[in-house]
Amino acid sequence: MATQILTRNEPRGGRIASATVGSDTAAPLAAAGTRLTFRRGQTIFYEGDAADTVYRVVSGAVRTSRLMPDGRRYVADFLFPGDFFGLSNGAMHTTTAEALCDAIILRYPRRLFEGALEVDRQLGRTVLAALCGGLSHAHERMLLLGRKTAVERVASFLLMMAARAEDNQVNLLMSRGDIADYLGLTIETVSRVLSQLKAQGVIHLSDPTRIAITRPSTLRRIAEGGVWRAQRSRPGTARRRTGSWPFTAEHR
Repeated sequence: MATQILTRNEPRGGRIASATVGSDTAAPLAAAGTRLTFRRGQTIFYEGDAADTVYRVVSGAVRTSRLMPDGRRYVADFLFPGDFFGLSNGAMHTTTAEALCDAIILRYPRRLFEGALEVDRQLGRTVLAALCGGLSHAHERMLLLGRKTAVERVASFLLMMAARAEDNQVNLLMSRGDIADYLGLTIETVSRVLSQLKAQGVIHLSDPTRIAITRPSTLRRIAEGGVWRAQRSRPGTARRRTGSWPFTAEHR
């Protein structure tokens, strides 16, 4: 396997979908990939590059994003060890990928990757299942952005990060701005919600990048809207929120 250390930004291919595959399943591909090392903030590929390569995160984390015509940034995904990205059914990629921290990435020529899927049926089935999981995640993301309040979005995000961690300890490699652009919120709202979750004892912040979920069942209820769901009331009577959660309409 070739190893290459990149010390400057270089144009690369892009991404439409990602998939998470276990290291044992992806082992046959490892020998055919080029091992790349990226420093924090370094660009792996740019939006609009040719979609002729596929990538897999070995260590570290990656952020994919795109800029809207008015200059606003849309964060598409956060990728962690085991995730494939750069998968595309088009000629060009629609996002830019950057390293959130020092990261090791395996890069495969697209033809080689597709050929491996055809030869190794087990690998092909595993990648297909992972892509289906990615579609389910996309549907959840649509629900999160379209119907959930700000509090529910932040709670859902923390649970998503905790699912990749151990003992409900979340290491946030991304900035508050990254989280805000991923959730469609402002940085101030994200920070305010985290502070209020901390004040209520739902989470504990040992430092700005490390969060311990101390009351996971409560956080899950918040993410699902249970704490904020309005009870049905009789005609002519006021509707009221369940629970005593201290958030108001400004957090929507």
